[in-house]
Amino acid sequence: MNKIELISPRVVRQTKKATPAPVLRYTDLAGKRVAFLNQGKPRFSDMFTQMGVALKEEHGVRETFEVPIPVDTPAPKELLDRIVQQADVVIVGFGN
Repeated sequence: MNKIELISPRVVRQTKKATPAPVLRYTDLAGKRVAFLNQGKPRFSDMFTQMGVALKEEHGVRETFEVPIPVDTPAPKELLDRIVQQADVVIVGFGN
Protein backbone atom coordinates (compact mmCIF):
# COMPACT_ATOMS: atom_id res chain seq x y z
CA MET A 1 0.00 0.00 0.00
CA ASN A 2 1.32 3.48 -0.94
CA LYS A 3 1.70 6.15 1.71
CA ILE A 4 0.48 9.70 1.23
CA GLU A 5 2.40 12.42 3.00
CA LEU A 6 0.41 15.52 3.92
CA ILE A 7 2.31 18.79 4.06
CA SER A 8 0.71 21.74 5.83
CA PRO A 9 1.32 25.25 4.47
CA ARG A 10 0.63 26.75 7.89
CA VAL A 11 3.38 28.59 9.67
CA VAL A 12 4.49 26.98 12.89
CA ARG A 13 5.14 29.71 15.41
CA GLN A 14 8.16 29.59 17.61
CA THR A 15 7.35 29.03 21.25
CA LYS A 16 10.38 30.99 22.40
CA LYS A 17 9.61 34.69 22.52
CA ALA A 18 12.31 37.14 21.56
CA THR A 19 13.11 39.93 23.96
CA PRO A 20 12.69 43.26 22.18
CA ALA A 21 15.50 45.76 22.38
CA PRO A 22 14.84 48.63 24.79
CA VAL A 23 13.37 51.68 23.09
CA LEU A 24 13.99 55.22 24.24
CA ARG A 25 10.62 56.98 24.34
CA TYR A 26 10.50 60.75 24.48
CA THR A 27 7.68 62.55 26.25
CA ASP A 28 8.81 65.88 24.80
CA LEU A 29 10.17 66.58 21.31
CA ALA A 30 11.41 70.09 22.06
CA GLY A 31 14.97 70.54 20.80
CA LYS A 32 15.12 67.09 19.19
CA ARG A 33 16.42 66.23 15.69
CA VAL A 34 13.92 64.15 13.71
CA ALA A 35 14.88 62.04 10.69
CA PHE A 36 12.29 60.84 8.18
CA LEU A 37 13.35 57.71 6.30
CA ASN A 38 12.36 58.12 2.66
CA GLN A 39 11.51 54.85 0.93
CA GLY A 40 10.76 56.60 -2.37
CA LYS A 41 6.99 56.83 -1.88
CA PRO A 42 5.07 59.22 -4.11
CA ARG A 43 4.40 62.60 -2.52
CA PHE A 44 6.90 61.93 0.27
CA SER A 45 8.41 65.41 -0.10
CA ASP A 46 5.02 67.11 0.34
CA MET A 47 4.21 65.16 3.49
CA PHE A 48 7.76 65.52 4.85
CA THR A 49 7.59 69.30 4.47
CA GLN A 50 4.18 69.57 6.14
CA MET A 51 5.11 67.23 9.00
CA GLY A 52 8.40 69.05 9.52
CA VAL A 53 6.64 72.41 9.85
CA ALA A 54 4.05 70.95 12.25
CA LEU A 55 6.70 69.28 14.41
CA LYS A 56 8.70 72.50 14.65
CA GLU A 57 5.73 74.80 15.31
CA GLU A 58 3.68 72.56 17.59
CA HIS A 59 6.33 70.50 19.37
CA GLY A 60 9.49 72.61 19.30
CA VAL A 61 11.51 70.18 17.20
CA ARG A 62 14.91 71.72 16.41
CA GLU A 63 15.54 70.08 13.04
CA THR A 64 13.91 67.69 10.59
CA PHE A 65 15.70 66.02 7.72
CA GLU A 66 15.12 63.35 5.11
CA VAL A 67 17.25 60.24 4.70
CA PRO A 68 16.77 58.24 1.48
CA ILE A 69 16.99 54.51 2.21
CA PRO A 70 17.08 51.52 -0.13
CA VAL A 71 13.76 49.79 -0.70
CA ASP A 72 14.92 46.43 -2.01
CA THR A 73 17.92 45.78 0.25
CA PRO A 74 18.74 46.33 3.92
CA ALA A 75 20.19 49.73 4.73
CA PRO A 76 24.00 49.66 4.89
CA LYS A 77 25.52 49.78 8.37
CA GLU A 78 27.25 53.08 7.53
CA LEU A 79 23.89 54.69 6.76
CA LEU A 80 22.35 53.40 9.99
CA ASP A 81 25.36 54.64 11.97
CA ARG A 82 24.99 58.10 10.38
CA ILE A 83 21.29 58.21 11.27
CA VAL A 84 22.07 57.26 14.88
CA GLN A 85 24.64 60.07 15.09
CA GLN A 86 22.47 62.76 13.48
CA ALA A 87 18.96 62.03 14.80
CA ASP A 88 17.30 61.80 18.18
CA VAL A 89 14.04 60.47 16.70
CA VAL A 90 13.45 58.50 13.48
CA ILE A 91 10.13 58.23 11.66
CA VAL A 92 9.91 55.08 9.55
CA GLY A 93 7.23 53.91 7.11
CA PHE A 94 6.02 57.38 6.23
CA GLY A 95 4.29 57.40 2.87
CA ASN A 96 1.10 57.66 0.92
